Amino acid sequence: MNTHGIKTLTAVSSVAVLLALGACDQNTRSAAEARKDVQQAEQNAPQQVAKAELEAEKTVIEARQDAIDDQQKAREAAQKEVADAQKELQQAQQDVQKAQERLQQAQAKVPQEIQQAQQEGQQKVQEARQEAQQNVQEARQEAQQNIEQAKKDLNQAQAREQEQQQQQQAQATTAASPASGSTPATSTMGAAPSSSSASTSSGSSPSSAASSTSSASASPSTASSADDAQITSKVNTGLSVDKRLSSGITVESKGGVVKLQGSAPTEEAKQRAAEIARYVEGVQSVDNQLTVSQTAAASTAGASGASTSTMGASGK
Repeated sequence: MNTHGIKTLTAVSSVAVLLALGACDQNTRSAAEARKDVQQAEQNAPQQVAKAELEAEKTVIEARQDAIDDQQKAREAAQKEVADAQKELQQAQQDVQKAQERLQQAQAKVPQEIQQAQQEGQQKVQEARQEAQQNVQEARQEAQQNIEQAKKDLNQAQAREQEQQQQQQAQATTAASPASGSTPATSTMGAAPSSSSASTSSGSSPSSAASSTSSASASPSTASSADDAQITSKVNTGLSVDKRLSSGITVESKGGVVKLQGSAPTEEAKQRAAEIARYVEGVQSVDNQLTVSQTAAASTAGASGASTSTMGASGK
């Protein structure tokens, strides 16, 4: 019997004794009855103690079983959680390993891709450089050909202008001296001198002098207009040779000053037109009023006393 059972038995005995004593006190029973009750209580005490012990043991057993069941459940739950955690850990390790493999593959590819990109970039740069050099060479050759052709055309135009100038001077000289040449012609024909011939000769002299004076007074204006016309024609010829210039450029010349109006496809073409005009003989300055535009628009402006000609008109 354990300590708990002894304590229980002692408590039960004490209760029985107290009950017995109480009963004696309350009912004023006799000592015999009290002794009998005590004896009966003492007889019932072992049974009550045994019953209490059985109930106590049953309670302890149930408590132990409940504790064992709880421990088993807790152990199983913990084992399940540990198993799940291990699975997650293994999955995480596999993911980490795969990520490391992908990282290694990427790191292995990076130098190759960089090298390939560098090679491609160098190849493209080389190709672009070669193409640019070729384009520059072609542009130089074309420019040289254009310059040579322009020089040839300019020389031809200058030769034609000189011929025209000589013809105009010859015509001016012929128109200025018709009367003065009549007397020698008459004398060359062998006619005898007479009063009529003298009067004719003397009568023709005033008109000859007047014609000579008129021709002399008109020659500066005619020469200036002729120079402006020659300059305009030469500039138009030079501009028509360059294929990069539009056909809508208007040229005006007055007193050696050339004014360019219209449109040019690029700023370079605009400057090129001014350079061509400056190289023409007799040009003192260039008033470049060209506008840079993709669409060439012809612009005509008149100036009093100025000789105006549109590019390409010299070929008509």
